[in-house]
Amino acid sequence: MGFKWNKVRNYAWGIVPGYFMNESEKKERQAKDRAQEAENRQRAIEAERAANIGKIREQYGIGDSELAKTNQRTIADAINQYYQSLLQQNTNSANQQFATASRTSRQNLARIGQMGGGLDSAARSGTLADFLRARQDALTQASSARDAFKGNIDSQRLGYENAVSGGTVATPDFNAIQSQRSNLLKQAQGNIIPQMVGNLFTTAGNTYFNAKMQEAQGNQGLQAFNFTNSNGGRITGGN
Repeated sequence: MGFKWNKVRNYAWGIVPGYFMNESEKKERQAKDRAQEAENRQRAIEAERAANIGKIREQYGIGDSELAKTNQRTIADAINQYYQSLLQQNTNSANQQFATASRTSRQNLARIGQMGGGLDSAARSGTLADFLRARQDALTQASSARDAFKGNIDSQRLGYENAVSGGTVATPDFNAIQSQRSNLLKQAQGNIIPQMVGNLFTTAGNTYFNAKMQEAQGNQGLQAFNFTNSNGGRITGGN
């Protein structure tokens, strides 16, 4: 019994049977132990950070978990709804403005007895060209807004990830993250403005059409009777 106790005590004191550690070797052993402990702590910290980043990504639909897949569908639906709503608003605005421009044109042509003639044909062609460009710009603008919306979502996610990976935040508040993500999706829906396309036919008033008809008649040609507006038919943000 005494032999076993002495053997255990010798190991505890750094004494191996038949071998005695000098002071230098003890310090070296202690330094290695401290280094190993520090490495273990760092590995634990990195593992916790990786786990937290994984949970953050789940909130944004990244990963193979059921939660990630559910959030992925939620975000994709929100993005698509935003895009479709904005495209519909832009298209409706273009349609309404085209109808107004066409109606004003025909009223002016009828007033001077030019319905069915060359001026009528030129008016239809010019206004239609503006309208087709406006429809294409409505699609382009909706696509750009959708891409910007996706970028905002990614930026929000990366902000949380960087805070964790950089050590600014040790334990994320996942409820707050989920709430902020949901708020971002709701804000996008609230920012769909019916008049985002602006006025496509900014000069589609009686003065404009009268001036164009007088110009065309005075030049004895039809080229001047082209209803391309000052924006070249492009969608603008102003009214």
